[in-house]
Amino acid sequence: MDWCAPFVVQLLGEYVVEICMDIEELLADGAMTYPNVARGLQHFAESNPAFMALTRARATSYWSEYYRADFPHINTYPAIRALDQIRRRA
Repeated sequence: MDWCAPFVVQLLGEYVVEICMDIEELLADGAMTYPNVARGLQHFAESNPAFMALTRARATSYWSEYYRADFPHINTYPAIRALDQIRRRA
């Protein structure tokens, strides 16, 4: 799983909210089913704090520009929630 963690995290900084929702769901529901996924993302987050910060900034920008009406509070935006889950586990 370690090799694909950067690609999964990078998707959280993109504009397609449906992908972010899928990743968030995987993190929430799949952590017990797929523990290697959670461990891989944790390891990547710990090893790459600058990339995590950049991804969060990009997610925040997309939320502000395109999704603020659908998710009035940034903490409800799926990409931010997924990034927070990764951070809490790291």
